Amino acid sequence: MGVSYKLVLPLMVLWLLFSGCKAIKVKEAETAHIAGRYAQAAQLYDKLYRNTPRKEIEKKAYFAFKAGENYRLARNIQRAQSAYLAARNYQYPDTILQLRIAQMQQSTVQNKDWSKGFQEYLSVVPNDYFASLGVESSAQIHTLRSNPFRIHVRPAKELTSSKSDFGGAFTPDGKAFYFSSARNRNPELENSPITGEKPNDLYYIAQDAQGKWSRADSVPGGVNTLSDEGMPCITPDGANLYYTYAESDDLYDRTAKIYRASKSGEGGWSQGSEAKIWEDSLKMAAHPALSASGKTLYFVSEGGYGGKDIYTIPTEEIGTSTPTNIGASINTQGDEISPFMVGDSTLYFASNGRIGLGGYDIYKAVLQPSGEWQVAHMGTPLNSAQDDYGITFNPAPSKEFSAEGYFSSSRSDARGYPHIFSFKQYAIITQLEGYVYDREGYPISGAILRVVSEHTPENPIIVSSREDGYYVVDLEGATNYLLLAGAEDFLNQYAEFKTDPATEDASYQIDFQLASRIRSEVFQDIYYEFDKATLREESLKDLETMVKILKDNPDITVEIASHADRKGSDAYNIALSNRRAQSVIDYLSSQGIALERLHSQGYGKSRPRVITTQLHQKHPELPEGTILNEEFILQQSEELQIICDQLNRRTEFTVIE
Repeated sequence: MGVSYKLVLPLMVLWLLFSGCKAIKVKEAETAHIAGRYAQAAQLYDKLYRNTPRKEIEKKAYFAFKAGENYRLARNIQRAQSAYLAARNYQYPDTILQLRIAQMQQSTVQNKDWSKGFQEYLSVVPNDYFASLGVESSAQIHTLRSNPFRIHVRPAKELTSSKSDFGGAFTPDGKAFYFSSARNRNPELENSPITGEKPNDLYYIAQDAQGKWSRADSVPGGVNTLSDEGMPCITPDGANLYYTYAESDDLYDRTAKIYRASKSGEGGWSQGSEAKIWEDSLKMAAHPALSASGKTLYFVSEGGYGGKDIYTIPTEEIGTSTPTNIGASINTQGDEISPFMVGDSTLYFASNGRIGLGGYDIYKAVLQPSGEWQVAHMGTPLNSAQDDYGITFNPAPSKEFSAEGYFSSSRSDARGYPHIFSFKQYAIITQLEGYVYDREGYPISGAILRVVSEHTPENPIIVSSREDGYYVVDLEGATNYLLLAGAEDFLNQYAEFKTDPATEDASYQIDFQLASRIRSEVFQDIYYEFDKATLREESLKDLETMVKILKDNPDITVEIASHADRKGSDAYNIALSNRRAQSVIDYLSSQGIALERLHSQGYGKSRPRVITTQLHQKHPELPEGTILNEEFILQQSEELQIICDQLNRRTEFTVIE
């Protein structure tokens, strides 16, 4: 990649020949770097840089670059950037420096046009994976900075110290939270040569009966040692604790192992022992996470697609089977760390090998039927330009949130120390609302609505309408629903609908008009050809309403009655209305309604319409309770007589069984 380190190493050989004392210091720094003691190596190279005269340009450039590399690996981005810029000032020859500076500019957001550095590097090293990521990330910056998951973030003051705090796991009931921290103040403990801080230990906080969190305290029992413990996870039954254990070693940097401890006594844990993930004792395993069932362990190791990859292994097969790399739909040429499972098909993880805002970003992956994972960037404010990782969800979130929990981030810390932040994901509200009326338009109070989801048909949601007939119910997105509305003395009514995918708040409205079980229902808009029983096309709406009522209530038998106006003889109107009622019966039968459920009756003009409250509101000139007989009609204006005759010409639907 660019100018090889081989061009620099011969210079180093010459330097060592001329300076025995400095050779020892260089060897010490190189050994620390190889062993993964990045904080120690960074300080040693920084000191070599500062103690080297300015006229020794090649040495100054080399030491500055190596200091930058180790500060970067120790996640101290500010110092890494300063060291890289110093290396550039002293004309460090390897073009990789250009990529590193662009990456630091991205992570510190000090240069709005940080894509320019990546583009310049690509002109020298075409198709470089990480430079291409930088360019594409810049192009998508507005999308990446959006908040598609409606998340609110704040520092978790109940967990934060002045040192590194990161990782974590809730107990199954959500009433305690375990996390990693370097806050140990024991003066006998030396700082870790890897991080430059005290070794990490496991701490916890717990909720009291009022839901108030306690102050952080060291996890009781035998888990914490003089070495590093971190990134815990707890089995679904709360009986076992998995965590990362890293013992310092002067020779190897791959000493991270996954340890397991068990509950011992009241609130305490046994001394941890290694869960032998790999047969090769030198192969690292870290950042354990469990599936919701506890049957699968997810963890981080090396030797896959890039630096660090996510692997899986059945918990019952630990020590007897070889773990499986989760695959290229998750793992990249970069590093993937801190997996966390929600259910058995949703994986959250952090990566620095994907399009993102800088450093590690948090991603959500959903397992598809094909076996591939569909990955989405979690946007801001969960992600920032600095490192963001270690997300964990509270199994018992507050009702007003669809999810809440903690994650780790080095934002706002110039030293690059991670701290724990809380997040709350506001629920995307999908609601169904509406009104339940009778067929005259009056609200029905206390109507019962059963809402059945295709996913949980055995557990319908049941709500009742208010005094004004209004109802509202919360639903899930992208789901088919069946609704049943019913009330005392009213017939049932069904409705089907589907909600859209829940990407934003959505409200749906379905109103119900319930037909009476105890009184006749008037269908005013059933029309016939003049002086005939032939149904006209504009009658279909009311006819289809009849069909639906009968199909929604398969246990009822009804009378279909037809009424005429005052014109014509009694015998003529009886015969005509009988034929018209039969036409309705014939239509209903053609739509699949059994004839034995249908009775027809023609009443001619023998049963004139009675003005109801609703009809009076529509026609104020007609007093409520008025019978529209011929005597009354003849006393009205010509215009009102036409209206009265129209009201008398009607079809009625009455439940008789």
